[in-house]
Amino acid sequence: CLSLLHEHVNKCVTIDPGTYDTEVDRSSQNLDRLSLSVHNLSLVTRAMPSMDQSAHLIETIKHVHNAKIAKQQLIVNTITLFGPMAGVLMLGLTLSWHQLSFPFYPGMKPFLIYGTIAYQLFFLGLVIYKNSQGTSQRNIWIFVDVMITILNAVLDWYCFTKDIWGGTYDPQHLVYYSILSLYMIFRFIGHVVNAHSNPVEEMNKRKTGLVVFDKVRFVWVSRSAASTAQVYPEIEYHWDTLVSAWGLKRARQTCKISIFCTDSNASSCRDLRDAINKGSLFREGAVEFGRPSFEEILDECSLEVLESSDTRNASTSTLFAFCGSERLAKHVKEVKMFNDMLLSMTGNTQHSFDLVNQSYGGLVVSNGKREDASVSNGKSEDASADVDTGHERISTVAEVAEFDSYSVSSSGSLRSKD
Repeated sequence: CLSLLHEHVNKCVTIDPGTYDTEVDRSSQNLDRLSLSVHNLSLVTRAMPSMDQSAHLIETIKHVHNAKIAKQQLIVNTITLFGPMAGVLMLGLTLSWHQLSFPFYPGMKPFLIYGTIAYQLFFLGLVIYKNSQGTSQRNIWIFVDVMITILNAVLDWYCFTKDIWGGTYDPQHLVYYSILSLYMIFRFIGHVVNAHSNPVEEMNKRKTGLVVFDKVRFVWVSRSAASTAQVYPEIEYHWDTLVSAWGLKRARQTCKISIFCTDSNASSCRDLRDAINKGSLFREGAVEFGRPSFEEILDECSLEVLESSDTRNASTSTLFAFCGSERLAKHVKEVKMFNDMLLSMTGNTQHSFDLVNQSYGGLVVSNGKREDASVSNGKSEDASADVDTGHERISTVAEVAEFDSYSVSSSGSLRSKD
């Protein structure tokens, strides 16, 4: 379970927060458009006799929508390929024609004027497109692009007022023109070869969801204060890494950590509190002494689905994979069935909630004997439960530790992406 938290933090620190927000907004916009398409075809889906046909139609709409976005990006990238070629053409003609020993022929001067202005407008369109896609946010190059565009306008105005278009450029003007043209050429080339503008890669991201979870909730439960003291530094290290990269406010929005200690020894709990009371997680209120409730965990998952308008008409899914004792697995299954009914009654019919259950260990019965469950792993076992909710994802990890042959105590951790 700690590897899941480690993976989430590593993905967060490797991307720019502004880029992450842009991808979240873009994903929400795509989901809104998809929801609108499903809503517009609701009458058609109701008329279909088979639910399989309805699901197939919704899946087809998704593919068509993704294909349209990929096609749009492919067209933009194809058009952008002509940018470097047009820039080299205009720069080469301008430099070579100004070295001619005879006057311009009719049409040569208008060609340089209109060709140069058209190329500059082409570059301006690229700047506007990149800014609208969010690929240049928090990037100093967007400001340089704007300055180059302004300098182009100033140079054009100067050339018109002095009437130096077509054969009357002096060497100083040619140097300015060459610098501006070379910058635009290399910016076009950078956009073409940039992996972030690859339409196939962008389509794969839309098909598989965001690379980084919207939010992760991590809950660790331990019956031993000593075990909690051993695990706490590693969890706090991940939290401090995220805070240093994204800031405290944004870290709270993308990750929530809770540590529960259920040790019945008051002295051990007091020693644990004294040992970690100066830690950043403890000051955040992440350490509690008590036991979490699976009912509250799954209820919170359902509430997040109910409160999100994106999931009402969109086809989303939740996968809850549980591994633990048979008795706890039965309880989780009952809670899951109740949440299924809650989502169905509130109109979230497009949301699918699946449960994968793998039990192990043993059950403690009233006579003190140990009954074997489906899988036995000896003295110490880990139980994990992952929840993946299409647009919002939740994963829960529990650890069940057997300390003697007559008693089994459970401790756990939960992660949620929402």
